[in-house]
Amino acid sequence: MKLIKYYDRASNPRGFWGKRVLKTMNSEEHQAMPEWALDGIQVPDQPSVLDVGCGGGANIRRMLKRFPGSMVSGLDHSPLAIDFAYFQNLDEVLHRCIVMEGDIENMYLGKEVFDLVTAFETVYYWVEMDLCLARILRVLKPGGTLLIANELDGDNPRHQVIGFKAKNWMHVYSAEEMAKLLNEAGFANVGTTRDEARNFIRITGQKNMSS
Repeated sequence: MKLIKYYDRASNPRGFWGKRVLKTMNSEEHQAMPEWALDGIQVPDQPSVLDVGCGGGANIRRMLKRFPGSMVSGLDHSPLAIDFAYFQNLDEVLHRCIVMEGDIENMYLGKEVFDLVTAFETVYYWVEMDLCLARILRVLKPGGTLLIANELDGDNPRHQVIGFKAKNWMHVYSAEEMAKLLNEAGFANVGTTRDEARNFIRITGQKNMSS
């Protein structure tokens, strides 16, 4: 029940419980999955990065450290999450970090801006998946990478129950389901990876060089 409430509140953190959720997002217990996911991708030495659904900002912080000299931006539709992400990265804001309030379905950033777009534990809440993926393709540079990483796997019956019982709309995808969606959206070199012991899944896709 606690896990169901966590994922339900994580869809749009606000108020007292939203603060609790964002603190949990930034805690040690949620650090293993993004570290694992980022270890498995190939990007330029100083990629321009966008973290969609940036939550409390811990993953922005992680990528600022991992990619010295890179510009790392974050996007989230929760004003409370933006505040958390801003203060989590206060030393880099306006230097090599921008945190923006907004949602992916209405994301109108510049065309072909980012080498890497990340989505950690957030695709569960994307309602119009085809539109969301089209928005990401637009902002990716040719050859740029989309990285999706989740702790919930749609092949796991227990994880399916979490998605079903959450009050807010939530869909727990399997790696294969997400890969199919990326292929249908026009991504190239789509691949999936699992950490079987921890039930982590990673899905990657690239924007065609000719796009």
